[in-house]
Amino acid sequence: MPDLHGLGDHAYVSGTGLGSSIWLRQRKLGETGLYLGLVCDSNEAVAGGTDEGEPADRTYFAPGYYAANVADFDGNHLEFVHKAWNPAC
Repeated sequence: MPDLHGLGDHAYVSGTGLGSSIWLRQRKLGETGLYLGLVCDSNEAVAGGTDEGEPADRTYFAPGYYAANVADFDGNHLEFVHKAWNPAC
């Protein structure tokens, strides 16, 4: 992809191992949101994520804090959040 930019550790860049990398692409006109892909070692690992909290108000953080959470098989956590006090994009 010509508009893809990334960074990788030595193992990834040299091809000597799986390593770690992150890739970014400039949004195209009309696109919204963010896509995040995580590499897994097996098909079983792909299905190994767990729900860490369905979408709901998290008023224990702050009024207007609405979030959903997921965790992968390694215990990495992702939170999708809307904070009512942030302006719309």
